[in-house]
Formats: sequence, C-alpha cells, structure tokens
Amino acid sequence: MALRTIRRPVIFNTFRPRSARFAERAVKATQSGNDFRDLSAMICWPAVIECARRAGAVSNKAARDMTARTQANSFHAYMPPSGMRIFDNAEWQTVPEGCFVALIADALAGGGQVLAHAVVSLGNGRVAGSNNGCIDGPNTWTAYSLTEKLTWQGEYLCHTVNGHTRRFELWVRDIEDREAPDCFVQ
Repeated sequence: MALRTIRRPVIFNTFRPRSARFAERAVKATQSGNDFRDLSAMICWPAVIECARRAGAVSNKAARDMTARTQANSFHAYMPPSGMRIFDNAEWQTVPEGCFVALIADALAGGGQVLAHAVVSLGNGRVAGSNNGCIDGPNTWTAYSLTEKLTWQGEYLCHTVNGHTRRFELWVRDIEDREAPDCFVQ
C-alpha cells in the first residue's frame, strides 16, 4: 500500500526530550562499543528502532511491535500514513534530530512501494544508520549528510549507479508528535 502524499507545512514541537536522547545515542553509537557493534550488525530499520529503544525514546513494547510488523513491502508500522513527506532540501534542513526517516522507492520488481532505507535524523540534514548499501554508504552504523549520498531532483532524492537512477520519496516520523493517532508513547 502506497503512502498518500499530502502537502502540509513541516512543523515540529520545539520541546523534544525523547528525540534528543535518540539522536544523542545515535551519534555516540557511531564511535565504538556495544551500540556500534550491535547496530552495525542489523539491517537498517531494526537498527534504527533498536537505537530508539536503547535511548528510551520508544518503549520496549513499541520497539518489538514496530520491528515485528515492518518489512520492505509492509512498512506502515515504521512510517505510517501520518508521516510527513519532505519535498525539497529546504524542508529537509528543518527536520530536527531524533525523527525516524524513511526512503521509500518503487519496488525493483513486482510493483508497489518499498521501504528502501531507514535512518534517524540528526538535524541539519544529517542522519545515522546502518546497512547503507542502497545509497553506496558503509554497512556499519555511521553518521553522514544524506545529500552527500543522494541528490535532489524535483521532489525526489535520487541515487545514480552505472547510469541507472533510483528515485526515493523522503518521509519523516516525529516521535514527539502526540497529535498523530499512531504516535508511540512509553
């Protein structure tokens, strides 16, 4: 099932205690230690969810549920329809730290859309995540600027390899948004 695109202003709550903990843990995990080892060994969305759980940004129950219900072609537990689509770099630069980020693409086979990659926002266009191969990044838990790996073409982030361009819709989920019906609170 495809996400609906509803153009709305990107507005975030400025008081972000859970998000700050999430982003801080994500940055620290890029260095070394148990978080680096454990998160680097996971594919992208379980690693992002586990980082949020370890930071106390989501409950153990929410993390288990989200991990169990998220697959490449069934990703609404990770990025629900109430998520916000980002249409350009100016909007992307306003996304604060500690949001779930999804790169949604057309499936390479079989039709429909898939969750191609998942990361956590660190603010100012930076992200952290693991198993970054679909955008030519390292497979370890790493922080980087998303636009170092991808370029904006219209309303899509794009990655070109050997003359083939794959387009991604960029979506974010604010874990602090208590107005969203699917917000998870500890």
